[in-house]
Amino acid sequence: MREKTGRKVALRATGALPRALAGGFGLWLLLAGETGCGCGPDYTCGPAPALPISAFVVTIRTGDEGTDMDIHFCYKRRSEGDYSCTLLDSPANDFEAHQTDVFQIHLSTPIAVGDLDRFRIWNSGGGFFELSWEIDSIRIDGILADGTTVMLYKETGIGDELYANESYYPERCSY
Repeated sequence: MREKTGRKVALRATGALPRALAGGFGLWLLLAGETGCGCGPDYTCGPAPALPISAFVVTIRTGDEGTDMDIHFCYKRRSEGDYSCTLLDSPANDFEAHQTDVFQIHLSTPIAVGDLDRFRIWNSGGGFFELSWEIDSIRIDGILADGTTVMLYKETGIGDELYANESYYPERCSY
């Protein structure tokens, strides 16, 4: 099984991702470029680690190759060793070529942003027999208890293909 990771790691190493730090808390800033974490004019910025997330909104744009295979969104907490995964499925026909799909995943217990360790988009196979599925872009937002939305991850122009039982690991923001 191959593991694919987001390209944001290289950008972070070059210092291309601006971030303001105050008292150990990350204040999210609108980031230039296509890849990164932050908040825009319609997002709340604040002490990132303490923000309690009650739901995720996962937006995935499929590239040239759609799929009927089972696609899962997973997250891992720093305080737990295993991933929590949810099948991304709606009544509509998901993950068709050049289609954008949006999924809202409600959490039974809120998670502090600072406790998030890693995200995972997992093609578990299943469904019909296809060779692969192409991811064009991913955006992961968190919804706070008061309904405010904060961006946790965004990457466009990915172009990676996921074959059955492969995963793509978006790199979450550092706080």
